[in-house]
Amino acid sequence: KAKNTFRGACGFSKLPSNNLEAQLGRRNKNISQAQSLSYKEPIQMSGAAFQYMYDTDGNTFLDAYNNIIQVGHCHPKVVRAGQRTLAKLNTNTRYVYEELLTYTDKLLSKFPSHLNKVFLVNSGSAASDLALRIAKTHTKKNKVMVLQHGYHGNTQNAIDISHYKYNHNGGTGKKEDVIETEMPKLFGTSLESEQEITEQYIALTNKRIQRNKGNIAAFIAEPIVGCGGQVPLPKTYLKSIYPEIRKQGGLCISDEVQVGFGRLGEYFWGYEMYDVVPDIVILGKPIGNGHPMAAVVTTEEISSSFNNGMEFFSSFGGNPVSCAIGNAVLEVLEEEELPKKAHLVGEYLKQKLKTLQTQHKELADIRGEGLFLGVEILDSDGNPGTNLASIIKNEMRSKFILISTDGPYDNVLKIKPPLYFNKENANQLVYEIDEILKKQKK
Repeated sequence: KAKNTFRGACGFSKLPSNNLEAQLGRRNKNISQAQSLSYKEPIQMSGAAFQYMYDTDGNTFLDAYNNIIQVGHCHPKVVRAGQRTLAKLNTNTRYVYEELLTYTDKLLSKFPSHLNKVFLVNSGSAASDLALRIAKTHTKKNKVMVLQHGYHGNTQNAIDISHYKYNHNGGTGKKEDVIETEMPKLFGTSLESEQEITEQYIALTNKRIQRNKGNIAAFIAEPIVGCGGQVPLPKTYLKSIYPEIRKQGGLCISDEVQVGFGRLGEYFWGYEMYDVVPDIVILGKPIGNGHPMAAVVTTEEISSSFNNGMEFFSSFGGNPVSCAIGNAVLEVLEEEELPKKAHLVGEYLKQKLKTLQTQHKELADIRGEGLFLGVEILDSDGNPGTNLASIIKNEMRSKFILISTDGPYDNVLKIKPPLYFNKENANQLVYEIDEILKKQKK
């Protein structure tokens, strides 16, 4: 828009705009329909900066749900790190280079001292796949315990342990070596106290552990179940389940792909919310601020078991460019105190939403931590408000705010913006949700 304004002032013609219908035709020709688009009216994006994205017509969108872009779209320090290193060296971990050592030193400093070995890969899915291989190799067991509605990646092994995939459209169902346990969701149960609900979920999970005692290689869980509808676990749940898994010879895996790197504000890693330390941690999405990288972090003992003669190698995992970008992300988080901002803005936004909830009962539950929030929508009869959630999402798009929906009934608004998201942005978000809900009641 700025370019065309200046061009018009100089008497030049406007830059040609891309025709959406033509682009959709080309996309449908080249790209599988299995890869979906957001919104009923797709957006042609042309640029982005920090918490904002720009379409080809010059409109500015407030990005309130891209949790991959942790330190903001196109952060100059991250961009420069990638550019400079790409112009100098890009190779693989079969060579020795400073970028790998600088990054792994800095990354591991964020963990307890015994979590001191890291495997670098290219995506959270690859990291999940590798974490399973490591766990099964170390324990010499095959069964994996998972939470219902959990999601851990797009490889076949990751889909096999992702209830969100194998139990939904196109899924082939649960494999024999997968043990499902209920997602321990506090909201919506008939029990009155949080303690009663938690004890019930712990008892159900322990029964399944006992039934498969001695055969469980690993228990994997997200600290907040993203695709399940941004559902935090009860505070004492993992503290009760982790010891039982370990007692029967298994490992505990924390999938931090969505919640890690300070998104939760007070907690750099999600497992810290629950006063536990896992045996294996899976990292992805925000680790590279949009650059394809991921990691598995574990202990010396577990890592040694995996060093069994079958070399592990990732063609691109841990390359100098990725390491430089990852290091820049960690530096920005520290220098600009973005986790602290995530805590302050997240608490502010949560309170604003709870105030709005008093006016609109459809906002049945507001949950999450830092800038990883979910708003569960129910209708007047207490049923999942799938249609209303879709209306809110698409109406917000027309107001140039990007959010999305998720959960078993697709009735949970998911809000997980870049950490540059501020109180002014929060006010705008809440104001527009209020306006949409008022309009629906007319």
